[in-house]
Amino acid sequence: MESYTNDFLDRLYSFEIGPVLFKPTKCEEIQFRPTKLDAKSYFIAGDDRACNEDKGVFHKLGQKSDLKIQI
Repeated sequence: MESYTNDFLDRLYSFEIGPVLFKPTKCEEIQFRPTKLDAKSYFIAGDDRACNEDKGVFHKLGQKSDLKIQI
C-alpha cells in the first residue's frame, strides 16, 4: 500500500519542488499537508501518521488491487 501511495502522490503532486497546498477532504485538525510525508499520512495513516485524525483513506477503499489511478 505504501509504494502505491508514493506512486499516486508522485503522479499527482510536485512535492519534490517544494511545499504543496494539499487539503485533505475529511480533515479538520490540520487543514493542509505541505509535504509528501504529511499527505501520505492522510492516505495510509499508520503508527507514524502526521495527524491523529488520519485514518487512512486508501485502507477504507479496499485492497490495493481495487484502487486505480486515473489522471
